[in-house]
Amino acid sequence: MPSPICSSATPFLEENLPVTWPRDSGQVPIYYAHNTTQGPESQGKRYWDEESTPLYPFGYGLSYTTFTFSNLHVSQPQFRIGQTAEVTADVENTGPSTADEVPQIYIHQQYGSTSRPVRELKDSSASPSPRMRKDRPLQPREQRTELLECGKEGVG
Repeated sequence: MPSPICSSATPFLEENLPVTWPRDSGQVPIYYAHNTTQGPESQGKRYWDEESTPLYPFGYGLSYTTFTFSNLHVSQPQFRIGQTAEVTADVENTGPSTADEVPQIYIHQQYGSTSRPVRELKDSSASPSPRMRKDRPLQPREQRTELLECGKEGVG
């Protein structure tokens, strides 16, 4: 097996953060899905001496290669509680290394009578599901279609 330190092989340790990483300990606790409260236009300006946005947000990740998303399609542009929308997108490895990417769906409510989180993770291709997810990395210039759902348990 090639050494991930001295080889051209990608070590496949590419992951997305499962937490939000604060800029400073004074921001703790910090949540990716915090509610929009008063002053939504100033969400990133809560401190005098630094930004209130996280250093690395929930879901942030790095890779040894680059990816392109194209042909994004949403099965229905609007849906209500109890309905499901499917999202498909082509993911292509446009870089030089074999690697994997984890597409994610986030939603937010622009208008409403109740306060909703700024962004909520609703699905990712890393979630256990018998859908189209392939459990192997993409080779350079390889492309595949990912299917994600925003469904009954996700929106509410």
